[in-house]
Amino acid sequence: MQSPQDAVFLAIEKLAIADHYRWRVPEAVKMLCVSSAVLPMNDAKHNQKAGSNKARASLEELEKHLTCVIADLGGLPLEAHSALQEVTDASGVKHPFWFQEQATAMLKAVQAAREAIPISKERSGRPRMKGAEKFSMLALRVYEDLTGKPASRTVDTYDMGNIAGGPFVQFLRDLFEALEIDASADNQARDAITRAKKSVEIPH
Repeated sequence: MQSPQDAVFLAIEKLAIADHYRWRVPEAVKMLCVSSAVLPMNDAKHNQKAGSNKARASLEELEKHLTCVIADLGGLPLEAHSALQEVTDASGVKHPFWFQEQATAMLKAVQAAREAIPISKERSGRPRMKGAEKFSMLALRVYEDLTGKPASRTVDTYDMGNIAGGPFVQFLRDLFEALEIDASADNQARDAITRAKKSVEIPH
């Protein structure tokens, strides 16, 4: 049975990824999987809000630990680093730099997941985005980061159902299927593109 991580990886591999952006793929898989796991994908309820606060607090604590680990590994004196490397080489354990790179990638994923979790406190102004909407915005950023192209959506007006398509819409469909997100990929793609355009508009 295919794991969610493998399914997300396959969805990403369908994109026209620029060669110089391919190194971002593993990090993108982690961010999307972590975000889908912690975001409430349905309408927020009281217990979901409490869970969101707990999830944010847990991720903030993990973020602190990862930051310390990265700083400690990067700040090792040369003598300590050499001694550690000798031991790891002899025992077949991964090189310290490998752990530092993995911790850095995980830290970015944790930060993205934490920022995506809605704060439960009610605020005035615009309604907060729901889980699927926040996930779709993250997917849009991943799509644009990997392809180097803006996300877009096309509609076949000659089709009776006016079916929307395009690489980004299909990417979102694949992600929703891989992560079992119960939402309309077409609607979420449309809304995410609209929000992205509004966020870069310069007021006159």
